[in-house]
Amino acid sequence: MKQISIILNNRETADAINIFIDNIQKLDAEIQTLSIIRTALAELINEIKQNDNIHLDFNFHTDLIDITWEHCAIRQYLNGPFYESFSPDERAQILETRISDRDNPWTGTKCGNPTIDKIFLLSYDEVIKYFGDSGDLKNRQGWIWTEVEGFSNDIAVKSTADLIDGQFINDQYCTARRSYKTDGSLGWWWLRSPGGAGQHTSGSIGITGEIFLCGDDVFMHPHRDINGDDRVRPVMWVKF
Repeated sequence: MKQISIILNNRETADAINIFIDNIQKLDAEIQTLSIIRTALAELINEIKQNDNIHLDFNFHTDLIDITWEHCAIRQYLNGPFYESFSPDERAQILETRISDRDNPWTGTKCGNPTIDKIFLLSYDEVIKYFGDSGDLKNRQGWIWTEVEGFSNDIAVKSTADLIDGQFINDQYCTARRSYKTDGSLGWWWLRSPGGAGQHTSGSIGITGEIFLCGDDVFMHPHRDINGDDRVRPVMWVKF
């Protein structure tokens, strides 16, 4: 008891203990929040597996036309049938979010009007905010695929020329941006930002995690794997 008294009577020790207690309380709150999110997602997956009417078309839109996030089919689906697949209590926790973007930062392709959404896709800027920022987006440092002697496949190298169609960002954060399917294989995924190849394209993250500023055609891109490597990663803000 004397030793404990000495420790507690030490002002610096007492301050440290208060800080640790505060940290523990914050961690407990975060653990509880993550547990609720995990339970909600597990229930959603189970509902989707049991409901034949829930089907997600992985195309950004239903036709190969000029389109923005405001009017695309995937936005209508995410905020319609997909949102309705949650229980009433779960829907009450999903916040409405004002979704804005900017024109394609390399080519100027127009992004369209801001929207109010429950569920949405990430933009270029949000990808680097949440997965890591190498500075390549801001500095307009693009990468290209090129042949290298001794390699059977093309490899990604930084471009020394002006930006051209087909360039992308292949930085140290690629691994963090990768999307894995249920069988463990990789798949690419859509962004809501406009692609640099024109209004008929939308941004995407490649199979190895590269950021495609050129984007992909909003419907039936010729380079897409017919076996279903494309993915949608829905995003939402929730309250507890």
